[in-house]
Amino acid sequence: MMPLTDMLSEEGEHERRIRVIFDDGFEWTAAEPRFKKPLVILAFTNRSGSNLLADYLRQSGRFRGFGEGLNADEIERNLAANPDTTFPDYIARVAGAPEEPGYWGIKASWAQIALLKRANILSMFSRVLMVHTVRRDLLGQAVSHWIAHQTNEWTSAHKRTGIEPRFDIGGIEGILMDIVRSNAAIDMISQVLGIQRHVVVYEQLQDDPAREVRRLAAELDVDLGDWMPHAPRIARQRNETNERFSALCRQRWRAALSGARGA
Repeated sequence: MMPLTDMLSEEGEHERRIRVIFDDGFEWTAAEPRFKKPLVILAFTNRSGSNLLADYLRQSGRFRGFGEGLNADEIERNLAANPDTTFPDYIARVAGAPEEPGYWGIKASWAQIALLKRANILSMFSRVLMVHTVRRDLLGQAVSHWIAHQTNEWTSAHKRTGIEPRFDIGGIEGILMDIVRSNAAIDMISQVLGIQRHVVVYEQLQDDPAREVRRLAAELDVDLGDWMPHAPRIARQRNETNERFSALCRQRWRAALSGARGA
């Protein structure tokens, strides 16, 4: 298992590609921030509820953004219509006008947060906040990711592919342990960079979105007034396949705890 120090120092896939895309202008070099508004990093692991939280935050009218603008594929598509020459120029454009009110956010994995640090993008903003979406049911999250990885149906808005996912204990366990390490990396990065991390639990957000979004907004010093959430654009995808795969994992692990090898 790679030590955390080595893990944090290694460039992720998106960072490597972004460095190539903006080979002559990767870092922000100005001495002063470009934006008075804060940057909100929506730190996530796949299937942690980040898209649901982003939906509710945008509904409030006080937050905008929270797209996947740090994915290399998304950047390449964006640049086809808007040929920015540097990475900071790209960030400045998608973040909006410097004097624009409200909070602008972007989704980021732990590796993409490291990318923002190495490119000095955090210094473009007057303040940086971090919201971290997590799930209590880590097995459910891992199973959901494993299924979406096979079907390519990452949200309910995606077209149904009709692919029947197969169960694989090794695949699910690999994702599960990656979730644990990724959440730990986000926590450690927030501590090292001195950025306060505000945790939103997916299950609590599902149960009472108004309460959870208001709690988060209060922690971020944002007044939502009389805002109340309406139905989100995406729906839960969990079904009997998720339940069956989770049950099979627990069955294997119970057998392992009993000393039954190869069960």
